Amino acid sequence: GSFKVRQVIDLADLSVQRLGLCLLFHKTGDARETPATVSFEASAILREPLGVLCADGPAGNPHSAWTEMGDAVLGSLDPLVVLEDVGRASDFQWHAAVSQRCSELGLQVPQIQISRPMGATESKLAQ
Repeated sequence: GSFKVRQVIDLADLSVQRLGLCLLFHKTGDARETPATVSFEASAILREPLGVLCADGPAGNPHSAWTEMGDAVLGSLDPLVVLEDVGRASDFQWHAAVSQRCSELGLQVPQIQISRPMGATESKLAQ
């Protein structure tokens, strides 16, 4: 396909490093001009499972566990759709961890949707 650059902002003079995520946009239909739906496995945005990081409390201190991809996702997507495993972190733990990390980065907190498999045998693709 073809791509069109709509706006360029020079960030060279800024002292803050920002990460971003490039997304494909719908070109036609009801979803025109909106990003294509994308979801991330928890392991792509965190270095360790959130349930392990939050063992000391509901919010824990997982800020150092976020990957660069995780930080880019927080600043680029709303809603954030996470593919979680069976028996891992609760929705409350995800909301707390995302809120805390966004606060540290000075970002607005996105909506969070946690998707879990229907059972231990359901694949991530089916999820």
